[in-house]
Amino acid sequence: MESLRLLPPGLVLAGVTLLLAALLPACRICGEARETVQGWRALSLLIVAFILGYVAYNVSLLGREITPIDYVVAAVFFMGSVFVLVVSRLSMLTIREIRRISALERHRASHDGLTGLPNRRHFAERITALIHAAQQQTGPGDFSVLMMDIDRFKAINDTLGHDYGDRLLMAVSERLGEELNETHTLARLGGDEFGLVVEGMGAPARVATVSDRIRAALDAPFVIDGHKMDAAVSIGVAFYPDHGANASTLMKRAEIAMYAAKKAATHWAVYAEELEQHSLNQLSLLGELRRAIEIDKLDVAFQPQIDVSSGNLKGLEALVRWRRHPDGCTVLPDEFVPMAEQTGLITQLDQWVIRRVAAYLRDWGECGGGLVVSVNISARSLSDAGFLDDVVHTFRRNGISPRALVLEITESAVMADPEQAMRAITRLTRMGFGFAIDDFGTGYSSLAYLKRLPANEIKIDKSFVTHMSFDENDAVIVRATIDLAHNLGRRVVAEGVEDEDTLGLLAILGCDHAQGYHISPPLEADRVHAWLRDHRAGWREGGRLGSVAPA
Repeated sequence: MESLRLLPPGLVLAGVTLLLAALLPACRICGEARETVQGWRALSLLIVAFILGYVAYNVSLLGREITPIDYVVAAVFFMGSVFVLVVSRLSMLTIREIRRISALERHRASHDGLTGLPNRRHFAERITALIHAAQQQTGPGDFSVLMMDIDRFKAINDTLGHDYGDRLLMAVSERLGEELNETHTLARLGGDEFGLVVEGMGAPARVATVSDRIRAALDAPFVIDGHKMDAAVSIGVAFYPDHGANASTLMKRAEIAMYAAKKAATHWAVYAEELEQHSLNQLSLLGELRRAIEIDKLDVAFQPQIDVSSGNLKGLEALVRWRRHPDGCTVLPDEFVPMAEQTGLITQLDQWVIRRVAAYLRDWGECGGGLVVSVNISARSLSDAGFLDDVVHTFRRNGISPRALVLEITESAVMADPEQAMRAITRLTRMGFGFAIDDFGTGYSSLAYLKRLPANEIKIDKSFVTHMSFDENDAVIVRATIDLAHNLGRRVVAEGVEDEDTLGLLAILGCDHAQGYHISPPLEADRVHAWLRDHRAGWREGGRLGSVAPA
């Protein structure tokens, strides 16, 4: 009985202990949860009041006889203390978890998920903070913004897959991080583009030192699962305050300089006003080109290809032409085609040319029967399954045999992703389309891939053909290429035939086909129609299509 009499005071005392344990997390929450501090202070005071009430009740138990109701009250007090403790501790854990998740979300919002580096938003905020510090004269004053991207990164992604590309990006970020110190802010801005802020580095000579360190750090190849990969970068630099007074301007101008460095292959370049003007002109020209494709304001000229031994017409090469509206000025392909390749517009341009060529072949009908037209396409188009499907559907829709089209791809484009090129070329050649390796000799070719590629023709670049009649080295290269192609069962087309001596020498060397201004300049489509009708016999010795004006 004595032990039962001690049960109510014991339960109340245990409840007081639990309330004291609950008071600690409540006080901690008061210090952490600033947004709800008043509520948690009220809860803390309530717990203190409970403790005082429990103590007073316990004292009263010691001075009187214990009744059955005291057992019930003591049990309720104890369970209430357990509840308060559980609620208090769970609340503290929940608030801490919410804070942890919030901190993680803030980190994710300002950092790249792949590399863990600051992202574009954080990078811009860092630049803004440095500008503010410089204006308040509490920072270093001048600093540099560097923009970098990895050369030929797309080829790695396309060839090995995005997993390898991601792992290369992580390896690059780690290697760059090892070269930098606390005055550098390295960020991944998206894709293969990185940004770097270097404080107190306004002098170009000192930026050159940092650029050289970056280049040296990336010189050694990266080895991922046995694959060796190079990760050279092009770097653009803008200085504060010389090149901009805010983050967006500095980043934009550093990016302009980066593209200038990439185009000039100079590793790094500093922003200059003429670069921005050139960039704006390019942007304007790109917009006009996109519009010209959409509203069908481009055209195609055709340059005849002849059989060298007989002089008979064997085919035409389609060459895209663009006369800008409203001034009517002709934009050279060398100016707008590379720009289209850099921006991804090249596939739309290639599609437009294919559709226009198909339309001309359909319109020429019997007069153009058996005629073969060659069209240059880019590596990007060759790797685009949608483009390849469009080629097939375009010729089917126009009722034209696939044998009427030869797709030309440069050897450098083939070697950028030889396996993908092999798959695409094999698919189309099985349907009857022809393929030619264009500009042969100007890139890096693997004879092993050349042997396997189901290409019908090899086109010798005009840089070797034009001077071969008086440059012995060029003549040797042309002869070796002709022999190689014939031994592999390929036809040979020589570009850039500008005089009779060159044509005669090509005949001696056994070249199959030739094209160039000595044979005919590029012709407008309506003149090709007339020429096909009236001059089907083709070109004869001593004659040219001189009566036909070039397009």
